[in-house]
Amino acid sequence: METNPKSRKCDFGQVHLWSIQLDCAASSVARLELALSSEERYRAARFRSHELRNRWTVARGALRHIRAEYSRSTASSLAFHLGPNGKPELARSAANINFNLSQTHGLALLAITRNRRVGIDAEAVQPEIEVEALSRRFFTRSETAEILGLANGSRIAAFFACWTRKESSSKLSSRLRKKGRRDLDSLQSP
Repeated sequence: METNPKSRKCDFGQVHLWSIQLDCAASSVARLELALSSEERYRAARFRSHELRNRWTVARGALRHIRAEYSRSTASSLAFHLGPNGKPELARSAANINFNLSQTHGLALLAITRNRRVGIDAEAVQPEIEVEALSRRFFTRSETAEILGLANGSRIAAFFACWTRKESSSKLSSRLRKKGRRDLDSLQSP
Protein backbone atom coordinates (compact mmCIF):
# COMPACT_ATOMS: atom_id res chain seq x y z
CA MET A 1 0.00 0.00 0.00
CA GLU A 2 1.33 3.40 -0.97
CA THR A 3 1.48 5.88 1.91
CA ASN A 4 0.76 9.58 2.04
CA PRO A 5 3.86 11.68 2.78
CA LYS A 6 1.59 14.22 4.48
CA SER A 7 0.53 13.15 7.91
CA ARG A 8 -1.81 14.74 10.41
CA LYS A 9 -2.40 13.69 13.98
CA CYS A 10 -5.61 14.22 15.91
CA ASP A 11 -4.99 13.74 19.61
CA PHE A 12 -7.59 12.40 22.00
CA GLY A 13 -10.09 15.12 22.91
CA GLN A 14 -9.33 17.22 19.83
CA VAL A 15 -11.73 17.99 17.01
CA HIS A 16 -10.26 19.23 13.75
CA LEU A 17 -12.64 21.30 11.64
CA TRP A 18 -12.21 21.77 7.91
CA SER A 19 -14.06 24.26 5.74
CA ILE A 20 -14.23 23.23 2.08
CA GLN A 21 -15.29 25.62 -0.67
CA LEU A 22 -17.23 23.50 -3.16
CA ASP A 23 -17.33 25.91 -6.09
CA CYS A 24 -13.87 25.69 -7.63
CA ALA A 25 -12.07 25.53 -10.95
CA ALA A 26 -12.79 22.65 -13.32
CA SER A 27 -9.17 21.53 -13.01
CA SER A 28 -9.61 21.14 -9.22
CA VAL A 29 -12.84 19.18 -9.69
CA ALA A 30 -11.08 16.86 -12.16
CA ARG A 31 -8.13 16.34 -9.77
CA LEU A 32 -10.44 15.52 -6.86
CA GLU A 33 -12.52 13.18 -9.02
CA LEU A 34 -9.44 11.03 -9.62
CA ALA A 35 -9.51 10.01 -5.95
CA LEU A 36 -13.11 8.75 -6.10
CA SER A 37 -14.01 5.09 -6.32
CA SER A 38 -15.96 3.84 -9.33
CA GLU A 39 -19.09 3.67 -7.14
CA GLU A 40 -18.62 7.30 -6.10
CA ARG A 41 -18.12 8.37 -9.72
CA TYR A 42 -21.32 6.56 -10.64
CA ARG A 43 -23.17 8.30 -7.82
CA ALA A 44 -21.81 11.70 -8.88
CA ALA A 45 -22.87 11.09 -12.49
CA ARG A 46 -26.49 10.59 -11.34
CA PHE A 47 -26.85 14.23 -10.26
CA ARG A 48 -28.92 16.04 -12.86
CA SER A 49 -27.26 19.39 -12.28
CA HIS A 50 -23.64 19.95 -13.30
CA GLU A 51 -23.27 22.28 -10.30
CA LEU A 52 -24.54 19.69 -7.79
CA ARG A 53 -22.43 16.95 -9.40
CA ASN A 54 -19.29 19.08 -9.09
CA ARG A 55 -20.05 20.12 -5.52
CA TRP A 56 -20.60 16.50 -4.44
CA THR A 57 -17.39 15.44 -6.22
CA VAL A 58 -15.38 18.19 -4.53
CA ALA A 59 -16.81 17.37 -1.08
CA ARG A 60 -16.15 13.64 -1.42
CA GLY A 61 -12.74 14.13 -3.06
CA ALA A 62 -11.67 16.61 -0.37
CA LEU A 63 -12.92 14.21 2.32
CA ARG A 64 -10.76 11.46 0.81
CA HIS A 65 -7.64 13.67 0.57
CA ILE A 66 -8.01 15.10 4.09
CA ARG A 67 -8.92 11.76 5.66
CA ALA A 68 -5.96 10.11 3.93
CA GLU A 69 -3.59 12.45 5.75
CA TYR A 70 -4.86 11.13 9.09
CA SER A 71 -4.42 7.49 8.11
CA ARG A 72 -1.14 7.97 6.20
CA SER A 73 -2.59 6.48 3.06
CA THR A 74 -3.56 7.75 -0.34
CA ALA A 75 -6.94 9.27 -1.05
CA SER A 76 -7.87 6.72 -3.70
CA SER A 77 -6.97 3.76 -1.46
CA LEU A 78 -9.55 4.54 1.21
CA ALA A 79 -12.52 2.18 1.28
CA PHE A 80 -15.82 3.58 2.55
CA HIS A 81 -19.01 1.78 3.45
CA LEU A 82 -22.31 2.97 4.86
CA GLY A 83 -22.45 2.69 8.63
CA PRO A 84 -25.48 1.67 10.69
CA ASN A 85 -26.91 5.19 10.42
CA GLY A 86 -26.47 5.45 6.64
CA LYS A 87 -23.45 7.76 6.88
CA PRO A 88 -20.16 6.97 5.16
CA GLU A 89 -17.48 5.40 7.35
CA LEU A 90 -14.07 4.03 6.58
CA ALA A 91 -14.16 0.27 6.19
CA ARG A 92 -10.94 0.10 8.20
CA SER A 93 -10.46 3.13 10.45
CA ALA A 94 -6.83 3.53 11.45
CA ALA A 95 -6.22 4.91 14.94
CA ASN A 96 -9.97 5.19 15.62
CA ILE A 97 -10.26 8.41 13.65
CA ASN A 98 -13.91 9.33 13.08
CA PHE A 99 -15.38 12.01 10.85
CA ASN A 100 -18.60 13.67 9.83
CA LEU A 101 -19.21 15.69 6.68
CA SER A 102 -22.00 18.19 6.04
CA GLN A 103 -22.58 20.27 2.95
CA THR A 104 -24.90 23.03 1.91
CA HIS A 105 -24.82 25.06 -1.28
CA GLY A 106 -21.15 25.96 -1.92
CA LEU A 107 -19.76 24.94 1.48
CA ALA A 108 -18.83 21.68 3.18
CA LEU A 109 -17.71 21.27 6.77
CA LEU A 110 -15.68 18.27 7.88
CA ALA A 111 -15.13 17.36 11.53
CA ILE A 112 -12.45 14.84 12.47
CA THR A 113 -11.82 13.42 15.92
CA ARG A 114 -10.28 10.39 17.61
CA ASN A 115 -11.93 7.68 19.72
CA ARG A 116 -15.37 9.29 19.72
CA ARG A 117 -18.27 10.01 17.42
CA VAL A 118 -18.58 13.48 15.97
CA GLY A 119 -21.41 15.39 14.32
CA ILE A 120 -21.37 18.61 12.33
CA ASP A 121 -23.98 20.46 10.34
CA ALA A 122 -23.92 23.29 7.82
CA GLU A 123 -27.03 25.10 6.65
CA ALA A 124 -27.55 28.00 4.30
CA VAL A 125 -29.52 30.69 6.10
CA GLN A 126 -32.84 31.17 4.32
CA PRO A 127 -34.44 34.42 5.51
CA GLU A 128 -37.83 33.63 3.94
CA ILE A 129 -38.61 30.64 6.16
CA GLU A 130 -41.55 30.58 8.55
CA VAL A 131 -39.59 30.76 11.80
CA GLU A 132 -42.58 30.46 14.11
CA ALA A 133 -44.23 27.51 12.37
CA LEU A 134 -40.98 25.55 11.94
CA SER A 135 -39.85 26.27 15.51
CA ARG A 136 -43.15 24.97 16.87
CA ARG A 137 -42.92 21.88 14.66
CA PHE A 138 -39.30 20.85 15.26
CA PHE A 139 -38.10 22.47 18.50
CA THR A 140 -38.90 22.00 22.17
CA ARG A 141 -41.13 24.47 23.95
CA SER A 142 -38.16 26.16 25.64
CA GLU A 143 -36.25 26.49 22.36
CA THR A 144 -39.33 27.87 20.60
CA ALA A 145 -39.97 30.35 23.43
CA GLU A 146 -36.37 31.54 23.33
CA ILE A 147 -36.40 32.04 19.54
CA LEU A 148 -39.82 33.71 19.43
CA GLY A 149 -38.87 35.92 22.38
CA LEU A 150 -36.19 37.58 20.26
CA ALA A 151 -36.63 40.64 18.10
CA ASN A 152 -37.72 39.76 14.55
CA GLY A 153 -34.27 40.61 13.16
CA SER A 154 -32.59 38.06 15.46
CA ARG A 155 -34.97 35.14 15.01
CA ILE A 156 -33.52 33.76 11.76
CA ALA A 157 -29.98 33.49 13.16
CA ALA A 158 -31.29 31.90 16.38
CA PHE A 159 -33.44 29.45 14.42
CA PHE A 160 -30.52 28.23 12.29
CA ALA A 161 -28.16 28.09 15.29
CA CYS A 162 -30.67 25.85 17.07
CA TRP A 163 -31.28 23.77 13.93
CA THR A 164 -27.58 23.10 13.34
CA ARG A 165 -27.00 22.22 17.03
CA LYS A 166 -29.82 19.68 16.84
CA GLU A 167 -28.65 18.22 13.52
CA SER A 168 -25.08 17.89 14.80
CA SER A 169 -26.25 16.23 18.00
CA SER A 170 -28.60 13.85 16.20
CA LYS A 171 -25.71 12.58 14.07
CA LEU A 172 -24.07 11.26 17.22
CA SER A 173 -26.76 8.84 18.23
CA SER A 174 -29.32 6.67 16.52
CA ARG A 175 -31.41 7.01 19.69
CA LEU A 176 -31.56 10.79 19.21
CA ARG A 177 -32.41 10.36 15.53
CA LYS A 178 -35.28 8.02 16.34
CA LYS A 179 -36.68 10.34 19.00
CA GLY A 180 -36.65 13.27 16.63
CA ARG A 181 -35.58 16.89 16.78
CA ARG A 182 -38.52 17.93 18.91
CA ASP A 183 -37.45 15.67 21.81
CA LEU A 184 -33.85 16.89 21.94
CA ASP A 185 -33.51 20.20 23.78
CA SER A 186 -30.34 21.81 22.49
CA LEU A 187 -30.48 24.45 25.25
CA GLN A 188 -29.93 21.86 27.98
CA SER A 189 -26.48 20.57 28.88
CA PRO A 190 -25.89 16.93 28.00
